[in-house]
Amino acid sequence: MGHGTPDWGQTSGAQTVYQLTDLAELAVRLGSIVSFDRRGDVIWLDDFEEGIIKWATEVSGAAGAVTADTSRARNGAVSVKVVAGLTEGQESGIQKSLPFVALSPFGFEVSASLPSADFYLRLRLVVYTGTAWYEAAIRYWSPTTTFQYLDSSGVWQNLAPVYGVGAGAAMWNSFKLVADFTTFKYVRFIANGRTYLLTGLALQTGASSTTPSIFVAAKLSAANAVAVSAYLDDVIITQNEPV
Repeated sequence: MGHGTPDWGQTSGAQTVYQLTDLAELAVRLGSIVSFDRRGDVIWLDDFEEGIIKWATEVSGAAGAVTADTSRARNGAVSVKVVAGLTEGQESGIQKSLPFVALSPFGFEVSASLPSADFYLRLRLVVYTGTAWYEAAIRYWSPTTTFQYLDSSGVWQNLAPVYGVGAGAAMWNSFKLVADFTTFKYVRFIANGRTYLLTGLALQTGASSTTPSIFVAAKLSAANAVAVSAYLDDVIITQNEPV
């Protein structure tokens, strides 16, 4: 007995509906936050609807703060508001550690509603193997609309071309950093509609006896003596990313 749809189409002749052949699309239509870049297998995700109890927080500077917030959200009703200290270099943000089953290309995605005042936003993806640590990191420097990656010597290097991201309550930017922790090289960084191919760039590394785990962090710092705040939402950690 034959099975499936006719060779001439996918709709079985229907006039009002169309077959859905992509399960990732089905998940998004049902409300999944994995809607920006759907590659990789999800290890863990958080939409902050239960607040920030799942995260460790870092606050530095007199004005610094990290709180759950209901005034802005990319999805749902809650995000995390991060307020940086007044002095450049005083970071505030969120961080998370998770075990992994096997080393693979991992991804770290976060969406952000950003301030109009000058700021740094830094994203870190670190893997501890039990004998060493390997770090992939990206930061955005708003005055020059420049993304930078952390090279194997611990020096920030500019990515080209420059790419400005939106600011204000109505704009949510999505970022995704991917690195291959089988070769310990960068893979790519996505900022909204811009993809930077980082293939072959080595990660920074050093000795460490920390338990094998993945560590991610998103942190904000002010560029001038002015308090700045950003809102973060929809964090996704993936494994088995295509390279």
